[in-house]
Amino acid sequence: MCGSGLATAQWGKAERMVTFSEGSGIPGEGFLVRVDPITPDCALKVSTADPTRGFEVMAQAFAGSELGWVAARWTNGRALFHTADGGRNWMELNLPAEVTYVPELRFVDIRNGWMVGSANRGFQYGCDQAAPADIPHCRDIVFRTRDGGRSWTSVRVLALAPAGGSAIKDIQFVDAATGWLLERDGPAPCELGKPCFSLLSTADGGDTWRTVLADTAISDLHFVDRTHGWGLMPAGTSVDAMATADGGTTWSRQIAGEEIWGLSVPSVDVAIALARAGGYCTASLCNKYGLFRVDTGQLAAIHETATSGWWAAPGCGGFLGEPFFIDATRGWIGLQRGVGGLSGFNPGGLLATSDGGATWSCVPGLPSEDVLSVWFADPRHGWVRTRSEVFGSPGPGGARVWRTDDGGRTWRVSLA
Repeated sequence: MCGSGLATAQWGKAERMVTFSEGSGIPGEGFLVRVDPITPDCALKVSTADPTRGFEVMAQAFAGSELGWVAARWTNGRALFHTADGGRNWMELNLPAEVTYVPELRFVDIRNGWMVGSANRGFQYGCDQAAPADIPHCRDIVFRTRDGGRSWTSVRVLALAPAGGSAIKDIQFVDAATGWLLERDGPAPCELGKPCFSLLSTADGGDTWRTVLADTAISDLHFVDRTHGWGLMPAGTSVDAMATADGGTTWSRQIAGEEIWGLSVPSVDVAIALARAGGYCTASLCNKYGLFRVDTGQLAAIHETATSGWWAAPGCGGFLGEPFFIDATRGWIGLQRGVGGLSGFNPGGLLATSDGGATWSCVPGLPSEDVLSVWFADPRHGWVRTRSEVFGSPGPGGARVWRTDDGGRTWRVSLA
């Protein structure tokens, strides 16, 4: 049997040790669930979670090397899980009662966090159906916590338009007071590239908001301090990388003429952008990617957008996800299998670089799964979220959160 501990529980196909204890060291703060790591000799044997459980990670947030929060749902419930010791122990916390889905979660320290929660009308009325006047609209809600997720307060609500997609998105905070979000102010559904949103900012943790940029199509916000941020802006057939140095009031193009797919902004001076050519993509993979770096205002092509296969590494394969860099040299990119995963052609996996993206290698120790998100606090401590179901599998599920404490040489399942 894999793992060690005082009691066992069957979570998915992975039999693992779970220890329940009262309290968290602070009176009245619930119970702890300790999930001991799966030992290396059985990690690959349990690479597929039980689909009947349907465990799905909706959103996650990490702060420093030890703090983490994961909003998850499964067949019979949903909750917010919190760890203060790098994933060795998790506390299960309640989500706000009206929330049915959590698309975004942000924390800046052990106490201060924000959540975008979606609320529907219940089982009787869909978002687009006529309903009695006393039935609330489907809506996006911004919640704030000052106690690490134990309690939440609503600070902003916006009703969803029929078939309109997100009403609030891209929430960002750089400290306990300063943050931004995009709020829909145009027609719904919003056509790709149309200015359907306004950029709002707050200086008091979300109690009040002001519009800093109206009628914009900017998205994928990445702020690094109170004034400096990045985002993506559709421009015809391209998606340009934009930057602001005044808190979002004005933006300037930093990378133009490319289809920027993802951004990583590790500091005020450095941004890494991944580009892909959509015309070279199938349901299994893309054959044309580029990688660019802006360092102190100077643009450099690490790899021109081409079919050179600069990203190819034995053991990994699939669609490239959003890059994550902790500085100008060290970074990671997760891969997703697409249709190629059905036949084993795409193994998924995680790519890593230590030379600024010039060369990449496949990180060992992870199973052949979709790597949906990557986050590292420093060169040693990191998290990835994977999904075992391949493209086309019915329903959500199969999610797992992995943790490394040695820079990716070894991994353990932390939550599943």
